[in-house]
Amino acid sequence: MNLKFSIAALLLLAVHWLCFTDEQPFLLEGKLVNTIQLNIKNDTSIFRDLYSTNEIINIIDIALNLKFVNSMRSYAMLNMGFQFIPNLTDLSTAEDVSPDYCLKELFVDIGLSDWLYLRIGKQILKWGIGWIDNPFDVMTQANYFMLDPEKKKGLYSINFELLTPDILTSFYGVLSDKLEKLGAGGKISKEFSPYASLELGAFYSETTQWIADLGIKVNPLYDLKYLDSFSIWIEGMIYSKCYYPVYLYTPNDPTNYYSDLLVKEYTDTFNYRIISGSLFIIPVTNTTLFLEYYHIGEGIEKNDFNQIIRDLKSSNPIISAGSSVWLPELYMRFSKNGKNYLYVSINQEHLTENTSLVFDYVGLSSFFLMNLDDFSTFVSHSMTLFVNENVNIAISFKWITGDIYNEFSNSPLRYIAAVDVEYFF
Repeated sequence: MNLKFSIAALLLLAVHWLCFTDEQPFLLEGKLVNTIQLNIKNDTSIFRDLYSTNEIINIIDIALNLKFVNSMRSYAMLNMGFQFIPNLTDLSTAEDVSPDYCLKELFVDIGLSDWLYLRIGKQILKWGIGWIDNPFDVMTQANYFMLDPEKKKGLYSINFELLTPDILTSFYGVLSDKLEKLGAGGKISKEFSPYASLELGAFYSETTQWIADLGIKVNPLYDLKYLDSFSIWIEGMIYSKCYYPVYLYTPNDPTNYYSDLLVKEYTDTFNYRIISGSLFIIPVTNTTLFLEYYHIGEGIEKNDFNQIIRDLKSSNPIISAGSSVWLPELYMRFSKNGKNYLYVSINQEHLTENTSLVFDYVGLSSFFLMNLDDFSTFVSHSMTLFVNENVNIAISFKWITGDIYNEFSNSPLRYIAAVDVEYFF
């Protein structure tokens, strides 16, 4: 059915371009990334079977963004990606490697009037004001393992936007060939001043049930010394269905242990999530500091999570096999298994500004994501050399810390070192 939607969207895009565009202008943007990556597997991870051995791989990513522009009111966009992973020792075989194709977005924007806009096709519906590993985006949940938000894909949907001088109102319907995935929702965004804004949203489908959230973002009125910008935000979400299965067992009755080890896909109950964050821009050192905390009400308690990991690593094959139902669940919500998380990011886009022939073109970036329940951490450091306006070279190193029964310490990879050559066009 997704193929049918894609074909229909392509036809709609072509008809819109041919019939309603006079000069038929278009804009093609993209990025080509060649990555040489060293993966060191984590032999103590519950996901260790995902990687058979330590390896060096070559990854070629191609991202294309094609826009057809009609006027200020109307345009169409195609956003797609390809990935090739040929054998590093024999790059000549790259043409024989089947690409991993990803259609992220394919939609048409039509301005029906100065205040009403229609968007139809496959589009990314951003839910929530969180910047990084957004726990509020339950409509397009994906595996954000190693924090790669570029893997996110859009949903087939229809979106109406109503613009007024003070309020932006959005209504959208999610399309699917499965009745339970059909959904509808809306958002209201209001700017009270250049320093404060509010967003209220709601969504319903048979799969997600009802969701409602409220977010507030504030840029303080007062000036802070050495800071070019400072903003804070907080958001809360309530929803009526669990998205995590429930782990049930009876440790005091071994005869019932395996029969009670159940995965319950959904539980009809009241749940909530909270996120808060702040952003600081320090112009003196050309540095951006980003902090974000999020709480997941239905996350797994530390002791329960440790018990799950212990069962999966049990030397008793019956226990480990019975616990294996947890493996796909834990992997798909990596970095969201616990209840409390802290994300800290420090970026220095350029070490110096117009003072050095070398350091003007070098940037540094570091971040860590910590599970505050078990204090396991995912850490990343990178350095980027800006060769020119089209070419960047980045060197990165990522690793994990924590006890073997904690969340991040069970990453399938213990270390990742990579060199990326990026070309923008």
